[in-house]
Amino acid sequence: MKKGIITPVILVIVAIGMVAVVTIAYFQFKPKLSPQTQSPWASYESKVLGFSLKYPPGYEMNEEKLKDIVISVIFKTTDYAYESGIEDGYIKKGGVIKISVYENKFSLIKDVHAEYAPKNISQTEQTIDGVKGTYIIMEHLGGEKSHDISLKRGTRVTSLQANFAGRDEKRIVSDFQQVLSTFKFLD
Repeated sequence: MKKGIITPVILVIVAIGMVAVVTIAYFQFKPKLSPQTQSPWASYESKVLGFSLKYPPGYEMNEEKLKDIVISVIFKTTDYAYESGIEDGYIKKGGVIKISVYENKFSLIKDVHAEYAPKNISQTEQTIDGVKGTYIIMEHLGGEKSHDISLKRGTRVTSLQANFAGRDEKRIVSDFQQVLSTFKFLD
């Protein structure tokens, strides 16, 4: 190489190296925000249902009542879309996180024709606020999936469910796990 070309080549290499070092340093030392600090999570507490939790932004909260008594709380994503069809229908987009409380002597499970029955994908044990429950992942017709866990305390069963369109699984399951991590029974 000629002497006049070496200096600009070295300067370009040094400049590229400095940009790389600055970029790596920026991302290495950039403050990492948890989902809860990126935007505020809302709190929900019900003395009637006996629990409290936090839920992420992007969800709308509604309570289901039976004879003016709250029996469930439902958190729907703002992009939720439902399509009528197979049996009762299915979630086309987004998802729902639902928490229901009922007395152990009653069953909320309705009979389902075998052809419409959800497929059990996996079943594990998970502990939520010190109470062990069975965590079940199911696949429904139309691509809808669900994650369900029931926690029994005395005569009351608290059922926590996430139902979602298959394409939104990663997002809704992540939200559901974070909601479960904030779930607390009121004593």
